[in-house]
Amino acid sequence: MALLDKMKPSYIAYSQTSVHKRKVEKTKELIKEILSKHKKPYIACSTGKDSLTMLHLIYEIDPNIDVMFHDSGVELPESYEQIKKIEQNWGINLKVVKSPINVLERYKERDGIFFGGKGDIAFTEAMGKPIKEWTKENGYDLAFIGLRQEESTNRKIMLCKNGQYFYCKKYEIYECFPLSFWKKEDIWAYIFAHPPLGNLIHPAYYKDRLVKDPGNIRISWYCDPTSARFGQFLWLKIYYPDIFRKLADMFPEIMTYV
Repeated sequence: MALLDKMKPSYIAYSQTSVHKRKVEKTKELIKEILSKHKKPYIACSTGKDSLTMLHLIYEIDPNIDVMFHDSGVELPESYEQIKKIEQNWGINLKVVKSPINVLERYKERDGIFFGGKGDIAFTEAMGKPIKEWTKENGYDLAFIGLRQEESTNRKIMLCKNGQYFYCKKYEIYECFPLSFWKKEDIWAYIFAHPPLGNLIHPAYYKDRLVKDPGNIRISWYCDPTSARFGQFLWLKIYYPDIFRKLADMFPEIMTYV
């Protein structure tokens, strides 16, 4: 049995606590307040557990908001299937923003996956710049993003400094992080407390041989150099051997992590 299935009863029990319920209500109040200040928001959705939860919370309030999926070209294979399932199940207004560059080739040009990933070189070109251009061209004035403080030190610093809602000068748009104070258990509790969401959990969370907590599995680029120290490449070798072989052929240095 998958770890997530074993942990499900405890998450369902937690979803009934006053602590979790207060967090959900407080988040809904924040979303309503922020929506009242903007004319054209969008929701960023990676198909991971956090963006799935955020999308459901917002769509219960306003189901007409556009949903943006960024296609980097190096997403996990199931991510493309998941965004289609979400679109089919919820009838979301899906907008796909594609990377204008080949991320792997850009890393190759920059002397490898680790050197090329420093400073988010490919990340900025593949994601940051095209999304910024897309928001301007389409007149969006607010982005809902599902980042949480506990995910990384950098995210905690950024969210503590700026709060849950602020104007981002870099991307020239207001950003709202409604789940910033949520813990992993809050995310899973919310998902399992709403049965339709259970059918939209990304399959990667069930690929759990290398983790004690499936919530630690990241739904992101499969070539993210910052995840190497967390066993990302070993995980790919076990569950996505074709992708791993492709990466190993291009970047032999990743073999030092497996």
